Amino acid sequence: MKRSFWLGLAVFLVIFILPVIAKPEHLTLGPYNVTFDAGKELQDWNITKKESETYMGSPEVDYSAMSSGIGIFIHYLHDLKEGWRLDSIDEWRKTIDEVIKAGGGTCKSYPRVIDGRDGFVALAITKDGSFYGAYWYLTSNSSVGVISFYPWDEGTLQLLKTINITAAG
Repeated sequence: MKRSFWLGLAVFLVIFILPVIAKPEHLTLGPYNVTFDAGKELQDWNITKKESETYMGSPEVDYSAMSSGIGIFIHYLHDLKEGWRLDSIDEWRKTIDEVIKAGGGTCKSYPRVIDGRDGFVALAITKDGSFYGAYWYLTSNSSVGVISFYPWDEGTLQLLKTINITAAG
């Protein structure tokens, strides 16, 4: 009798509980490893790399990963002579607020430490809906942006609390 109870409990857990426990995501975006747990099962990541150059001729690379409801972007600038990094996180935060407002939306942004670095998180509300964005500097010549269409307590907060980006290899 006891044996069948434990066997039944084990089957119940496997069938009903384990499928709702999401596994952490592990992505490689160029020279970066990205890990996080949004508390959701995300699938079919579209990972791209775009090489270009700035208006002043410095090489730059953008890496992106998109899935259902979440996007992660890493911008890498090869040459710092243009001084793009000189803008503070607070200046970037104000710029994002202004861009969303200029498009007819509203935006509230807040300073936040993400992946151990100073950054910000913003809630943007536009005519098409609402989303969260986050931004921080990864190194002196790379920055990270995240966009999430999931509600704060249903994926976005968990992602921001668990994201970790390291050098690949």
